[in-house]
This record gives sequence, C-alpha cells and structure tokens, in this order.
Amino acid sequence: MKIKSLIAAGALSAIAFALPSCNSSSSEDYSPVYTDIVTVSQFTDNSSVFTFRRVDDSPLVTLTSTRGLNPETVKIGDRMLMSYQTNGVAQFENAAINIVGIVPTYGKGATFPKAKAEETNNFYTAEVFDASAWRSGTYLNLAVLYGSASAPKDCRIVVDEATLSNPYPQLYFILEPQPAAGAGPERIYYLSYTLTELFSRSTCKGVTLNYTLQSGKKQFTVENINSIDKPKPIE
Repeated sequence: MKIKSLIAAGALSAIAFALPSCNSSSSEDYSPVYTDIVTVSQFTDNSSVFTFRRVDDSPLVTLTSTRGLNPETVKIGDRMLMSYQTNGVAQFENAAINIVGIVPTYGKGATFPKAKAEETNNFYTAEVFDASAWRSGTYLNLAVLYGSASAPKDCRIVVDEATLSNPYPQLYFILEPQPAAGAGPERIYYLSYTLTELFSRSTCKGVTLNYTLQSGKKQFTVENINSIDKPKPIE
C-alpha cells in the first residue's frame, strides 16, 4: 500500500481517537477532511501554527488554526497526526484550517533512541500487515498497519548503537503487542523521528530502516541530505 493510501485509510480512525481531547467545530462549512503528519510550530491559548512537507524536499506547507493546544500535553516541535478541513483550499497548500482531530505520533519527532541487539532480543518485532516509510524534510516517518485488540506495549524506531559510526546506521522498527492482546481490528500506527542528529555525523551517508511484514523483512534507505548538492530543508 502506498504512502498516500495508507495515511488516508487511517484518517477516520485518527479523528475518532482524537476528538475527546480536541473538540471539533461543525464541519458544515468545511470540506473535505485531510490527514497529515505535521510539526507544531507555535501555539497560544487561542491559536496554533503547524508546518510540514508532503514528502522529501517538497515545499513547506503552513497551516494556521484559531484553536489553541494544551501546553501540558503538547510542546513546540512535536510531530502530530492531524486531521483537518480547509475552506476550499487544496491539500498541501498554505491554509487556515479547522482541526477535526489531532494526536501525537509515536516518537513525536524526537531523536532515535539508541538500543543494543542483546537488549532487544536482536531487535525482535511483531510482523505487521503493511507499512509505508518516507522522508519529509528532516524527518523519517513510518505508518504501519496491524491488527490488535489493544494499543501495543511498545511501538518505536531505534538506532543500533553498534552501527552509529557506520556509513549507514541501522534503524529498527519495534512493535511489541500487549501480552495476550489477541486479534482485533486493523489499526494504523504512525511514527516520526528527526534525522538531524544522525545526518550531522561526518561518517553518515544515510540511514537504513529495517521492519518486518508478514511477507518478510523489508528495508528503506534514506540518503543523507547534507551530502546532496541542493538546498537543505530547515524542517
């Protein structure tokens, strides 16, 4: 499943999950609903600004809302999965928006936590049904499709500490279900981490993300944008 279709498939579930923590205005004056992973750029009690790039180094999009965010649960720089509506403005264009639902991604745009093979059962992970990985600006994002009766015990991307000095440090997606969680409805989990720290290493030519589908092990490699001769994104 491609990036766009996997994100779109999770839009309604993201809205339903987020509504209790972010009351929605009537959608009668807005259509349709879009869903993107965005960065919280600034917010007050009655306004908020988000930025994101669709993929790779596409133009930076700025979205503004007249709804504030809770400073106890959100901070500047957090990466959020947001469903929103615009007043006739196309997706991936700067716009004033109505927030329909907003929840944090796993990772929230932080640096990749370091891990060792012996501490993670050789980076063991549950097999997922489908996945899409992509870079947007200075972030690596991953959307995974998995069926479970409850949220996972662990869901993250780690960097193998032993490979930090390699030309391509190895990243591993780890999904650990709750004990005896059992089968359940298909859910999409969204992860987002910054590449800035790894890409600042002089030895780093890129990174390789490892994840496991039911059909087998997969890899996704991102080249270091600092070594590419073109303007560098600031987000």
